[in-house]
Amino acid sequence: ETLDILLPDTEKTMLRLRKPTREMTIRLMTYQNLLNTDPAEVIINRMDTMVLDILNTNDIDKPFDRDYVEKELNTQMKVTMIQAYAAWISGFEKDPN
Repeated sequence: ETLDILLPDTEKTMLRLRKPTREMTIRLMTYQNLLNTDPAEVIINRMDTMVLDILNTNDIDKPFDRDYVEKELNTQMKVTMIQAYAAWISGFEKDPN
């Protein structure tokens, strides 16, 4: 089972993300524990790290780096990706099969 996302590149690459491991799920839950009082830089840094971790779960093991996340993806794209991945993970927690 994969989550498909469309990258904003000229080729309109479809990236298939693998089901997250337990470690990945825990790491993403940790990233989501942001406080409204956290500085914007901390929030953006955690968001970029979360998106990078998500992208690197792709099924062809295409490597992504922080530079790609910071320069190629806008904030709305990052938020949408995080929300979609979180909803997908939530579905596994409800029905692990």
